[in-house]
Amino acid sequence: MRTQITTRHCVISRAVRTQAEEMAIRLEKFDPRITSVDIVFEEQKRQKTVEATVKADRVDPVHAEATSDDFRVAVDMLNDRLTRIIRRRRERATERHGKGQVEPTPAIE
Repeated sequence: MRTQITTRHCVISRAVRTQAEEMAIRLEKFDPRITSVDIVFEEQKRQKTVEATVKADRVDPVHAEATSDDFRVAVDMLNDRLTRIIRRRRERATERHGKGQVEPTPAIE
């Protein structure tokens, strides 16, 4: 999986960069088809925004963003949003294709 981190009009610390890279790696457990994650850090008038685009094989890309006063908080918010979106998309795909459904067992009398 390829992870690309871009900064616009700001400088991020090594800890924030590491946090973003670990977030991208953790997303792969929800959908193993993820091929790349593009993360953009941007600062405008003391508002710090983090955007991410997650691309996977055979599905549309997922885009999310989070804004806060601190990049660490924004990365945490972004992680929660992406996790929720990717998990929901994966669950819908398994429901639609009938995988993972358990057959009801007959009652024994």
